[in-house]
Amino acid sequence: PAVILLVSFAAFYFVLNKTTYGRKIYATGSNAKCAKLVGVDTAKIKTSVYAISGFMSALAGLTELDLSGWDMHSAKVINHMFYGCTGLKNVTIGDGVKKIGNWAFSGCSSLDYFAFGKNVESIGEEAFSDCVNVTQIISSAATPPTCGTQALDDINKWNCTLKVPMESLAEYQQAEQWKDFFFIEGTETGIGNISSNRPSDGKCD
Repeated sequence: PAVILLVSFAAFYFVLNKTTYGRKIYATGSNAKCAKLVGVDTAKIKTSVYAISGFMSALAGLTELDLSGWDMHSAKVINHMFYGCTGLKNVTIGDGVKKIGNWAFSGCSSLDYFAFGKNVESIGEEAFSDCVNVTQIISSAATPPTCGTQALDDINKWNCTLKVPMESLAEYQQAEQWKDFFFIEGTETGIGNISSNRPSDGKCD
């Protein structure tokens, strides 16, 4: 599964950044009305993206996603990438990722543990919608990532512990959406060590 994921991510990265189809996806995601006005068939683009997302979820049958060693800088978890992956429980994203897209993990109703690296700058609109069972989020980012509309709204803030860099504790306690967590802890733990905090059940090697 790890090999399949890495190959898939490389393929998606190429398609999104080097092809006309990829540019049409970005245009549709940014402003569908404007994209339609310049000739993009937004309905087909949306349908194809949902179909690819569903296929990837079915292919992987994921319970655990570990990209802690991924070092492709400026990489993104694209919009809808793991949409509806209901079996996914544990996610670790390394320092190579800067952006988590809109609805990237939406509908991952079994998601329990989520950790991300120091370079994540933004989390998209409703990225975690319907992720109601998350109990632990670990951030290695010194600056709280900017959150899109309702990015974290569906996470139960009473049941989820947010762990952040010790020196950034005050910033997270004041940042939009992050400040809504009732349990925010400062930690010295970095992305390279967070696997020790990850639940062991549900692992898929």
